[in-house]
Amino acid sequence: MFTRNRLCVVLSVVAFAALIATCAQATPITVVNHSFEIPTLADGGASDANAYGWGGYFPSTGGTILWNPPESIFTGAAGNGTPAGADGANIATLYTGTTSGSYAVLQQKTGAPWAANTVYTLTVAIGDRKDFAAVPITIGFIDAATSTWLSSVTVQPAELTNDAFVDKSVTFSSPTAGGEGHILTINFIADADGVGSAIALDNVRLDATVVPEPGTLALLSAGLFGLLCYAWRKRK
Repeated sequence: MFTRNRLCVVLSVVAFAALIATCAQATPITVVNHSFEIPTLADGGASDANAYGWGGYFPSTGGTILWNPPESIFTGAAGNGTPAGADGANIATLYTGTTSGSYAVLQQKTGAPWAANTVYTLTVAIGDRKDFAAVPITIGFIDAATSTWLSSVTVQPAELTNDAFVDKSVTFSSPTAGGEGHILTINFIADADGVGSAIALDNVRLDATVVPEPGTLALLSAGLFGLLCYAWRKRK
């Protein structure tokens, strides 16, 4: 039978565990046109127009091609099929062009300023086409206000699987202060090799996980420890 002291301790432990679980839970953030299904393309169709919700920079001899890819690009894509590891029928292809030193950029601003003490995780399916050699691609976040990198990783062709898409991720941990009004921008940069290579993208996802401030955890831990000590002393 629970005494009042035991009940207080149990409720304190449950509350502490609930707080940690809530803070550790990732919350999805909307990425507009995350799998490039807008506009709708016929089977095997392509468009060199910007994908809805996305912008970027593309060399004159390259660019971003929205594609409902044929079987010659990815196995399983025929008939509006979905290649392995992808999502939906369409994909985006960053084509770096044939000019040495050129590159292609695809980016999207998120809808709100970043929050303090939050870990943002960007995940994207990167595809290695059958018909083109893959190129390195840098994925990450930039500050829309300053156009500076906040966090990034460069994925090398050796990390990919030919004729399939592989999920790759990067995280950004926001500071405790100083981010007010700063907008996160999702950024992809395909490096050029001067021979006209390409890389494919699909299923872009963004999550946010709130991290409790150390002071908050310390205060809660001290309170829980005090309750446990009190209960132990009462039992003696």
